[in-house]
Amino acid sequence: MPKGYVTEEMIANNQDKVINLMLDAMEIKNNAPLDPKFREKIVEIYKSDTPIGKKMREDLSNDPQIITQGGFPKTAQNHYSELATAASAITVLYDSRNDVASIEPKLYANIIADKISENLFGKGDNRGNDTMLIRNIVNKACSNFLKANPYATIQDDVLASPRFDNMVKEITEQIRAVSKYTSIGLVSGGIYLPKTSATPELIDSVTKNIKHNVGFNKDELAQIQNLTNLIAKNLFGTGAVSSRAPDTAMIMETLVETFKELKKENKNVDITGIIEANAKKLAGEKLMLVIFLLQELVLQNYITKTVPLQPLDLYQGAYI
Repeated sequence: MPKGYVTEEMIANNQDKVINLMLDAMEIKNNAPLDPKFREKIVEIYKSDTPIGKKMREDLSNDPQIITQGGFPKTAQNHYSELATAASAITVLYDSRNDVASIEPKLYANIIADKISENLFGKGDNRGNDTMLIRNIVNKACSNFLKANPYATIQDDVLASPRFDNMVKEITEQIRAVSKYTSIGLVSGGIYLPKTSATPELIDSVTKNIKHNVGFNKDELAQIQNLTNLIAKNLFGTGAVSSRAPDTAMIMETLVETFKELKKENKNVDITGIIEANAKKLAGEKLMLVIFLLQELVLQNYITKTVPLQPLDLYQGAYI
């Protein structure tokens, strides 16, 4: 059996062997040892039951010959089928070897981009360059989204969003709007993306679409952070934000997760308004009671959009 050859049986039953072959190939290409954190992240993804873990294993099974010399980085990917190969999959990972934090967002962004590409072109085998351009656009937009929403993830807040399919359709149309007809396009309806399509304006437009469909905006994050700081001060005293940084971060994470769940139940919930109106009262309570009260306030916020109610007594029936 040639060195570096991976069988389907090995992919199914000997994941450690597959990963080691893949990482060894990367080290040979890199001509230096890989960052241990990079190796750990690749192992974690490959063995996971996540969409990107499944995609990685699928790509390797489609092209089981890992070439330890010269097989990647794969620069020419003119054909759509070339994107679903081991060489292509390893190239994406290899290009991120010095930026471990970017690996998962990039792989998830590629899943989104490939759905958009299929919406536009199907799986036409001459669409590799178009798909790579769309990946570039979506990756930059997702990066912008994460910078503005530091507690969000592409997997949990974009792919898992109840508005994900709607978002993909809208971005598809945004990209279609900058496409051009092929030479026979007027007859066949064929289109392509000019290399100049990935403009800052288009990337900004796609970023806004992602923000519109998922996650928190800057005002919401600022209000959650403000409430976090008030709770930390109430629990631990003045200066707690710095002196009790891990505890403060835990409070922030808890509130973010709480609001994520509340947004799933009511995507129109006015987070900024609720916190602005009730921050001082909420900050005076223990964290679990804060969560209970937030649920009550969200319910009130939803109902009052259709049925006028008297202001909710924050403490009525609130016992933990």
